[in-house]
Amino acid sequence: MSDSNLSRSGIPENFTLNRDLPEGLYTLSEVAKGLGDSPALEKVFPDLKEREAVLRSVLVRVRPGRGYMRVDNIDSTIIVAQDHLRFSDIRVVYLDFIHELVHIKQVREGRKVFSYEVRYVDKDTEIEAYQVAVREGRRIGMTEDEIRDYLDVPWIDEDEYRVLLARLGVSPR
Repeated sequence: MSDSNLSRSGIPENFTLNRDLPEGLYTLSEVAKGLGDSPALEKVFPDLKEREAVLRSVLVRVRPGRGYMRVDNIDSTIIVAQDHLRFSDIRVVYLDFIHELVHIKQVREGRKVFSYEVRYVDKDTEIEAYQVAVREGRRIGMTEDEIRDYLDVPWIDEDEYRVLLARLGVSPR
């Protein structure tokens, strides 16, 4: 995909979010349209048929309230908190979908994504998914401060945050 098909923000110009969905189960395209034009996803799923099949088959469960996004460890459904979908910066939600689709690819490859045996910031599957998101964040023009904010998640402590930044090549504040 050429940059001429990208909006000024770098996100595919046809990427849109259906931010007002009630609680429920939806196809990925009902929640986030235009992900198929993401340069990041073209790299994650270089085979067009595989990419299209994944984008057609992934389901998204919208849950009420606050929170973030994750992949359900039983059925690989993407779960997104309603407030995150409604109010978060479109770039953050876009990167979250990219991150979670990396996990879906990992699951399809038979990799162990969901484990409490290893610290979150030590999981190769998390580092890989964040590497894709950070590269895409930089490509779409996010500043290092915005990327640091994106990586500052409430489920890791300050020491783990520093480890995550170092592993991803993001300079500390």
